[in-house]
Amino acid sequence: MIYFTSDLHLGHANIINHCKRPFSSVDEMDERLISMWNARVQPNDTVYVLGDLIFRSAAAPESYLSRLRGKKHLILGNHDSAWTKKADMPLHFLSVERFTEISDGRHKITLCHYPLMSWNQMAKGSYMIHGHVHNNCEATYFSLMKTMPNLLNAGVEINEYRPVTFDELVKNNERFKSGHEEMETVDDHVQGFAVFAAKLHDMTQQALYQFTPITEDIIGGKISNEKEIERHLTFMLDFCHDDAVFLLFDRIIHSIRDQHPETADFYYRSYEDMWGSGENEMDYENE
Repeated sequence: MIYFTSDLHLGHANIINHCKRPFSSVDEMDERLISMWNARVQPNDTVYVLGDLIFRSAAAPESYLSRLRGKKHLILGNHDSAWTKKADMPLHFLSVERFTEISDGRHKITLCHYPLMSWNQMAKGSYMIHGHVHNNCEATYFSLMKTMPNLLNAGVEINEYRPVTFDELVKNNERFKSGHEEMETVDDHVQGFAVFAAKLHDMTQQALYQFTPITEDIIGGKISNEKEIERHLTFMLDFCHDDAVFLLFDRIIHSIRDQHPETADFYYRSYEDMWGSGENEMDYENE
């Protein structure tokens, strides 16, 4: 798998208020971002980091870098100069560049921390992936960026605080850009719904942060009591509209099939009743 992410700002307390991130402290933010990363990325996966990975952290860079899975490539951002001088960069990154052009096998992609208005082979349908602007939709440049579907923001704020695939990146950018277009003309009722949707999104992300280590504990055998597993699955079921939560839920169901077959079957049926008509399908009965 190939993933993209940007502007984690690990260790940076002020970024929480600046970008309205759903964390109560920098420690919570750091642990959440690392767990979200590792819940997706496997050791042989490739991750392109579009800059500003760490900033103003009291912790040593190695305390973050040693925990992040995958074959990492860093595209330097404006906040990467200080910490990169303290870290063993070749140990953690296959490449460190300010700008590069790649292909994922399907697309020609230009990578730079800063969003570019023009790039190589732009007319032939190539893409430009960037960071730097976070979730800022108030700046004058945003009105132009909304008209450029091949300009993709990898910032964590609009990509569910985790590395994403190219297809997920396109989908998240479409949602972010179109959502703000709609907000310019909607009435108060729809604006109220948008606020509710944002709160629901934040709640889901907070839930995912809690569910990720619990899932690992169940799969690893640290949590084996059937009643406790049922309790966690009940909580998770309400959030399975989210792809990442669904994947955790699915992993638990498959991991307990042999030890607790009735519980696995019950929650499989419960998921099908509640969410089975959506995009995610649990490959359970045919295994």
